[in-house]
Amino acid sequence: MVMNERSIVVVSYAEDILSNILMTMLHAQSTQVLHISPGALGSRQVTVQDDVLRIDGRHICAVVFRAAPESALSEDFRLSDQSFCDAESRAIWLAALNLDSVLAINKYDAMSWFEGIGWPVWRRKLIQAHVPVSKFLFGDAASQASYFWHPYTSYEARPAPGQPTTRVLGSALSETRSTCESLMVGNEIVEGKQTHSVCAAAKLLTGMGIWLAAIVTDQDDGIVSVNTLPTINDYHIGALVAQRIAETYYAHLHCG
Repeated sequence: MVMNERSIVVVSYAEDILSNILMTMLHAQSTQVLHISPGALGSRQVTVQDDVLRIDGRHICAVVFRAAPESALSEDFRLSDQSFCDAESRAIWLAALNLDSVLAINKYDAMSWFEGIGWPVWRRKLIQAHVPVSKFLFGDAASQASYFWHPYTSYEARPAPGQPTTRVLGSALSETRSTCESLMVGNEIVEGKQTHSVCAAAKLLTGMGIWLAAIVTDQDDGIVSVNTLPTINDYHIGALVAQRIAETYYAHLHCG
C-alpha cells in the first residue's frame, strides 16, 4: 500500500451490518479502507495539519462514523486515564471531521461531541429551525397508554414508565398514537414516508453535516425522534445505503 494513497475510515463495531456491507463494497472497488473499532480510536496516531487528516500515516479522505460521539474511545488505556483520553480524542475527531478535505458521515458539532446525540439535543435544534416536533408533557399523565418516554440520553422513544416514576421524576412524554419511521440518506428519503416535517428535518440535518438518520414522526407529522445511528438489519436497505455512501465517497475523492 502506498502511504500517500487516500483512504476511507469506517468507525464501527464488528456487528454493524451496514458498515460490513459498505466495506465489502469498497474493497470490491479497490478502495483503501481502514476499519477502527470506536474503543480503539484513542490509541491511533491521528494528525490534523494543513487541512489533511492522517491516521497511522495514512492520508484519510473520508470517514464513516457509526458510533455515538459520547462512546468510550480509549478502551486500551488504564481506567483512571480513560476519561481524560476520551475528552482529548473527542476534540481531535471534532477537528478531523470538520476539515474541508474530509467527507464525514456523520459530521457532529461540538455540542453533540460533548453533550451527546440524544433526542433532547436534536429537539432543540429542530425547534430553533421551526420544524414541527411532537409536544412534550412533563410529569404525571392521566393515561399513559398512548405516551412515549424520552430519556435524556436515549436515541429513541420508549414505552412510558410507570405513573409513580413520571410523577416523581417528571419524565418527558409525548402523546403519540402512531409513529412512522423514515430513513434519510443525504437529502433523500429511501424508506418510509416523505412528509413535510420529514423533508424539513432532512434538509436541516443535511445542512449540519448529518447525512444518515432515521426520523420518526407522529400522527400529526410532528418529529418524535431523530436517530443518527439507525440500526439497519435488512440487507437490501443496507446495500442501498452503502451504495449511496460509496457513490458520495467516489465523487468526493475524484473532485479533490
